[in-house]
Amino acid sequence: IEDLSLSTNAVLLAHKAAALRAAGVSRVNVSLDTLRPERFAEITGGGRLDKVLEGLMAGKRQGFAPVKINVVALKGVNDDEFEDMVEFCLEHDFTLRFIETMPVGNTGRGAMEHYLDLQEVKRRLARRFELIPSVAPGGGPARYVQVAGTTLRIGFITPISQHFCATCNRVRLSAEG
Repeated sequence: IEDLSLSTNAVLLAHKAAALRAAGVSRVNVSLDTLRPERFAEITGGGRLDKVLEGLMAGKRQGFAPVKINVVALKGVNDDEFEDMVEFCLEHDFTLRFIETMPVGNTGRGAMEHYLDLQEVKRRLARRFELIPSVAPGGGPARYVQVAGTTLRIGFITPISQHFCATCNRVRLSAEG
């Protein structure tokens, strides 16, 4: 195994970061759809944003690189925060990835009512930030741009508007195996 990554909600990461790093995990992907505590609780069904932020900072201190923030772009839910997410990732040296919502499983049944094509998100961000084509280590399904004059890479994962399944290079293992 050349690369071991953990996708997490980061709620327990503050307590587990050192052990995970010692076990060989080199990078983390953290789900974070909002930076507003009340909205976070609503989206997650009662979750606490402060725990996730604490976990993110612990991961950064332990040297996970990159730390990627995964934001599911939801029309009418968090679409007023995308620029704030860019600023947050610039401040903390995180990689940012926007993901189109998918109608999969129980949580995805009503997903299409909040679907947002990420090309629209990219155009909107380009009005405020100078975006230049880029790539990010590790490959994967995201198409990246970089904010000019910074190290911030922003990825766009587009399972609906631009299918990528044929080129996927990932194996995912759930907690149940």
